Amino acid sequence: MSSLQLGNGIAVELIRTVGPAMATILRVGSSALLLLPALFLLRSQNPTPARQILTYGAVLGLMQLAFYQAISQIPLALAVSIEFAIPLAISCIRSSSLSLKLLTAGSAVGLLLMANNTSTLSLTGILWASLTGLLLCFYIRIGTEMRGRTHPLAALSKALLVAFPVVVVGQHVTLLSGPPPIAPVAAQVVVVAVLTIIIPFSLELLAMKSLRPVAFALVSAMDPVLASIVGVVGLNQHLNLYQVSGLIMLTACAFLAIRSGSNTRSNN
Repeated sequence: MSSLQLGNGIAVELIRTVGPAMATILRVGSSALLLLPALFLLRSQNPTPARQILTYGAVLGLMQLAFYQAISQIPLALAVSIEFAIPLAISCIRSSSLSLKLLTAGSAVGLLLMANNTSTLSLTGILWASLTGLLLCFYIRIGTEMRGRTHPLAALSKALLVAFPVVVVGQHVTLLSGPPPIAPVAAQVVVVAVLTIIIPFSLELLAMKSLRPVAFALVSAMDPVLASIVGVVGLNQHLNLYQVSGLIMLTACAFLAIRSGSNTRSNN
């Protein structure tokens, strides 16, 4: 998770140079190229079905599109917090537990406090982050249901070959306007690809198969905190007192909701 948020911090600078559309294409495309050898070196006798790879890759590509549009318009910490909070809120709202619904309300208050700085608030950016959160729901469901014994790197390599055309089609308008110079940011693109796709997504595929859902969710709950640290240290996106309070409230409610939900399921 620290790799992902550190890479996202570098990606914000990349977006400022080439724009969110081209940054997404470069990131996904370079990741696909870097992982291409995994298709040949990590073959499996029981591969993941093609339909699941296609679905996973399409959702992965759409997530990248939406998230990079979000962090180009709103602070990194707020974008990551919205992305994380939406799957959690949907899960809690669907539960019959009153305590989980109250914790969802607490998380919503935390998000409102984090959005306190109106000078950097963009409704479009919030909508893109919300779309990323909805796509994350599908991503988690697909990832946990993927069958077969394909190595996570090989599965991710196949998925990226699907995600890349999805990203290109999604950003065709920007491509028609002419791509910016790539050579000056080539090294930055490789670093972002490794930190934000290759390392975190391959580990997530492994974790979703080997970790209990509650453990995976608890680790993910640290994402808003890590994104806030990267935003403050690397991007000069400082938090005021209201935003720090919102971050604490969101993280605390998330931890309590995950633990409460786990205890509820184990008692049934």
